[in-house]
Amino acid sequence: MQGDIHTNGNFEQYENYWLWSGENGSVRLGNLTVVDATHCIIPSRFQVNANTTAISIAASDLAQADFPVTLDPEIGNDFAISNVSASNQVQYASVAYNSQKQEYLAVWAGTYNASGVNPAEPEIWGQRINAVNGSLIGNNFRISDMGPDNQTSYGASAPEVAYNRVNNTYLVVWYGDDNTAPLVVNEAEIFGQLLDADGNAIGTNDFRISSMGDDSESNPLLRREYDAKFPALTYNATNNEFLVVWYGDDVVNEDIEIWGQRINANTGAEIGNDFQISMIDLNNATHVNDDPSVIWNSDNNEYLVTWHAGNFDTKVYEIIGQRVSATGTLTGSNFMISNSDGKAREAAAAYNPNDNEYLVIWASNEGSSEYRINGQRINATGTAIDSDFLISTNGEDVIRYLDTHVAAIAYDAMKNEFSIVWSGEASSNDYQVYNNFVAGGTSTVIGSELKISSVGGNADSPPSPAVALNHNAQQYLAVWTGNGEIVGQRFDSESSSVPVELISFRAFSEKQGIRLEWETASEIENEGFEIQRLQPGALDWEKLGFLSGVGNSVEKQYYQFWDKTPRNGLNYYRLKQIDFDGAFEYSNIIAIENNSSKTWNLYPNPSTDVLYFEAPEVAPSYQIKIWNAQGQLLQNYQTTSSTIVLQQLMPGWYWVQISSANQQVEQAFLKK
Repeated sequence: MQGDIHTNGNFEQYENYWLWSGENGSVRLGNLTVVDATHCIIPSRFQVNANTTAISIAASDLAQADFPVTLDPEIGNDFAISNVSASNQVQYASVAYNSQKQEYLAVWAGTYNASGVNPAEPEIWGQRINAVNGSLIGNNFRISDMGPDNQTSYGASAPEVAYNRVNNTYLVVWYGDDNTAPLVVNEAEIFGQLLDADGNAIGTNDFRISSMGDDSESNPLLRREYDAKFPALTYNATNNEFLVVWYGDDVVNEDIEIWGQRINANTGAEIGNDFQISMIDLNNATHVNDDPSVIWNSDNNEYLVTWHAGNFDTKVYEIIGQRVSATGTLTGSNFMISNSDGKAREAAAAYNPNDNEYLVIWASNEGSSEYRINGQRINATGTAIDSDFLISTNGEDVIRYLDTHVAAIAYDAMKNEFSIVWSGEASSNDYQVYNNFVAGGTSTVIGSELKISSVGGNADSPPSPAVALNHNAQQYLAVWTGNGEIVGQRFDSESSSVPVELISFRAFSEKQGIRLEWETASEIENEGFEIQRLQPGALDWEKLGFLSGVGNSVEKQYYQFWDKTPRNGLNYYRLKQIDFDGAFEYSNIIAIENNSSKTWNLYPNPSTDVLYFEAPEVAPSYQIKIWNAQGQLLQNYQTTSSTIVLQQLMPGWYWVQISSANQQVEQAFLKK
């Protein structure tokens, strides 16, 4: 497929995109993604020059695709997510990815010209975004309602959102000023709201999470002395709950500490009470703990909380960390992460399950008036790995104005890479958003910095970016504040830096087992491919074998591998391509059903309420086990019936294992 480009602008080619620019503006074209009707990625090649584009897809790959097929390049310039008038204000965007619906939810704080809302009344708003093509789904919708409508004495700010992949729901948290007794005007606390996958509020409306100060205090002047602000949260899939953290003053007026609260993901109810996380320099009004972030460690089922702490008068700050168990108890003591001579602020962190470690990032200005983004790897016990290292290096992305959420980070387990976005001052009072990548398990910055924004902010309204990963397509969405709107930009992972170009990866079910085959267009320093399979109900991939690569080649290479012991039902496979220097990248995941040994009949699939099964041999009883898509065992029981009731399951994909004394089947099914 070929297309013509008609323009008088200048053409420039970069590592991850192509740019045409002229006196009327510029247009950027990014890497191409081809997906079928089931959102499966189809291998493709995208060739671009100043006047033409050409897309090549193998006929054999198209023959296996579910139509219609979508050709989805990153086009882009930034796109507006919010829809507000010039007199309104927006700030503090956050975003989460919904893996079941293939979409994002962006949230932000702002004023809005809407029914029942005073144009000067700040509330929390949301917008759903199609992750496949970047289009908006529906309209902006209101999430919070602090205080009576049309009253500007109450409001909400600084929202954060996290996705619950077990229930297919979201939790949005923010700090706000509400009139629910015993709260008084100008008493800020942390609030939350559960949303279903379509953005509809569910459960208790605007439930209170924090309890700073004494609720029995009747003097409103004293009550206003205690506040909770700037929450962060993370989701725990093992316990199906959230941990929300914030900074607040509770023990002594203006003694600002970091606090936490566990939240039941089904109901929004608090699990236990608020608990203090920061333990440095208690009862000191000049000492502050600020801007917390939190991330869940899925291997150890615990959390890492990070924040910056220091002296408000001297402006000396460092990044501090604390491990927190799944039950909300502190593991060990507070520990220092940065080593910046007192110049580190605004921390964020992401977890790498491949290496069971974290990458913590922050802004610091060691020996300079200009802040830059730095990073530090931390192992699961809280110990630093290597030294602090610089992530932002360009001269035009300096940070002279610090505000909450100056940088954000996401991790792609498939590519084993971190994506970092931050706001920097391209020129005086002109803030833009930048991106770079760090290889997982290393302190190595990969690729080149890229300015991903065309519309930025200024010192009065800095971008405060956030980022989320679409792990189905290895693409990211960054959101930020720019020119009075919430703005978004989709961009690819740093896959173009990988020295092996994979053309295709396919699987075939035959009598001997599952045959895997793949082709490469070129190879540079390729040691070979590790073939991996995912077992039903398992969280970790297993190694099936290794095939050596050819090292260096500019010609097509063909590989084949047999899995002679596939499991009944659906099997998942991926390739781990390894370089001679140890660097590696994962291929896309492919799935195939093993038809050679399929002797069971499960129907209907998809199913709404009931799944029936027919066994090769009728047995007196059967053991039934059901896992969700994240590998969590949901049901385990024995029955004499050949009917499985699904009414208690949320819509989504599941694994079922049915076994008797001498027969067993494992198969995926879709609950509608």
